[in-house]
Amino acid sequence: MRLFSKWNDRLWFIALAFASCNTNNKPETVPKVVRDTTITVSNAFSPKFLDSTTLEHYLQDTTLQDSVANRLRLFYAQRNYQYAWFTDSGLAEYSLGFGEMLNNYVSYSKDSSMYSSAVQAMIDTFSVDPTAIPSPDDMIKTELLLSRQFFRYAYRVYEGRNNMNQKDLGWFIPKKKVDPVSVLDSIVKNNGFRGVEPLNPQYDLLKNELIRYDALQPGLDSLPPVILAKGKKILDAAEQHNLQKHLYLLGDLHQSPADRPEADSVAAALKRFQGRHGLAASGQVNNSTLAALNEPAQQRINQMLINLERLKWVPLQPATDYFLVNIPEYKLHVYEHGQYRFNMNVVVGSTANSTVIFAGTLKHVVFSPYWNVPQSIIKKEILPGIRRNKNYLAAHNMEWNNGQVRQKPGPRNALGLVKFLFPNSYSIYLHDTP
Repeated sequence: MRLFSKWNDRLWFIALAFASCNTNNKPETVPKVVRDTTITVSNAFSPKFLDSTTLEHYLQDTTLQDSVANRLRLFYAQRNYQYAWFTDSGLAEYSLGFGEMLNNYVSYSKDSSMYSSAVQAMIDTFSVDPTAIPSPDDMIKTELLLSRQFFRYAYRVYEGRNNMNQKDLGWFIPKKKVDPVSVLDSIVKNNGFRGVEPLNPQYDLLKNELIRYDALQPGLDSLPPVILAKGKKILDAAEQHNLQKHLYLLGDLHQSPADRPEADSVAAALKRFQGRHGLAASGQVNNSTLAALNEPAQQRINQMLINLERLKWVPLQPATDYFLVNIPEYKLHVYEHGQYRFNMNVVVGSTANSTVIFAGTLKHVVFSPYWNVPQSIIKKEILPGIRRNKNYLAAHNMEWNNGQVRQKPGPRNALGLVKFLFPNSYSIYLHDTP
């Protein structure tokens, strides 16, 4: 499978690409706050209610960004100021879960500005006795603290940085529109975060791998690089043992090097490592495998942090049929009703011709397509070919058509036997290949 662009051969849909940043902050529109007075003690989630003036005093006494203050006002007004983090039996279970999520975020993102000693004190207190009923003042402070921290967390994790410019990023995926107030309301109604957070599942998968790698870093840093002696095709005994230590620590080798694993086990582990890093899974040591194996742990961690930020832009995984092209992996993945079905190899463009990353809707399938040759190829290849050989067009199954050159359908057509069109402003489409 190949994807064609009028500029160069490129792939469709979503991939992870490095980005620069550009400050592009816009003031947030202040939402209209309407109090929902239909919510009463008899039908509320929690029998406990705040006084609206208590919230305003809190906002006056606390230094908050306008966006956080606005969201606090809107959230509580829409629920007639009933509590969100406490029920009639005490602190809601997901409240402690959120506290742990917040600490995990600080740990894996290295964003220390999100650490809250007050939240940690809350975790310490209620972990001992979740049913403890704090004093009215402490309950109010804990309630508003958790809501405040949630909206800060939502800004960091769900929305992504506003100062990331689409053009600099090279991504043409519309940024997800996330309403943190609605998300928190859904979490309360759902009695937890599972299935509610507006994140693509790939975010959690990469986050978990980042946490795992972070824990591995001290051990990886203590290992010397694996070196293949110049002119040699296989590792000597010492380097073979060093290789096993690397693979065991990374989880690819399931048997400790101290147990002297069989050569077949080591080869299988090496294949797992190569497969995970997009390398040909040969089970043999080569230069590309050594380069990936000796990549500093911090470099891997930095890559994951960058890509976590990008994943905040990726649309939620649709529960429908779709293709997803992973450009660095050279594969197209097919999903049916949101469930993974199969994949196929794809041809990708060169590094010099950066890929336009976007999402589109498949509209047409064309069998036996013509290939309308781009002007750049006409100038660089077709016209010089005609000057050398007047039968160049016929030899390549091409013809003139309204001042343009096109290749006629057939087994030698550059687009193969079928192309898939999803209208876009980049003239990009998927096609077969001969």
